[in-house]
Amino acid sequence: MIHTRDLVTLFRSPQTLIGRLSQVQPSPRTVVVQIALPLALVKSGAVLLRASLSGNLRIGIVLSISSLVLSLSAYAATATAMPMLGRQVGVAVTTAQAYLLSAIALIPTWLAGALFVVSEDPALLWVWSRGTAVLISGYGLYLLYAGLKEMGVAAAERLTLTTLVTVLYLAIFAALFLLFGISSHVLLFMLGAS
Repeated sequence: MIHTRDLVTLFRSPQTLIGRLSQVQPSPRTVVVQIALPLALVKSGAVLLRASLSGNLRIGIVLSISSLVLSLSAYAATATAMPMLGRQVGVAVTTAQAYLLSAIALIPTWLAGALFVVSEDPALLWVWSRGTAVLISGYGLYLLYAGLKEMGVAAAERLTLTTLVTVLYLAIFAALFLLFGISSHVLLFMLGAS
């Protein structure tokens, strides 16, 4: 469904890709399998590669799986809640549209996950890589806003819904990050890997 050339189009002319994908109206399952899962694997693979290169394969496997489940869980929870948030501001968003818009908005975040291959040492390089990942992820806000515009949502409601979805995603991600972080560390302790 989404190809490398589509990713380039997403950064050059997002309305073109968003419009094309909106016309197709893929099912939530299709969006998860063809967009979300492959792109969420980018960060997972980067985490696994970093751990493998440093000789900590067991740690890499646990953190990689945790990263993948965290990313997909936060995405699915946000996409599932988006129609309800839309109703609160008077915007009709179907479940299929919510899954597609959420996936499009998270594409920069998932691609920026490649920067997680950078080790924590030296610290300055680590800060640079994580800061760059956050900045790249911020482009997703614009993509969500542009997607809502493509749906014909008025500017005031578009801004409100973009803000609500962003706050919800960050809250869900933070809560799941704590849960998966603690669980991963307990698992690694039980495996004797930490």
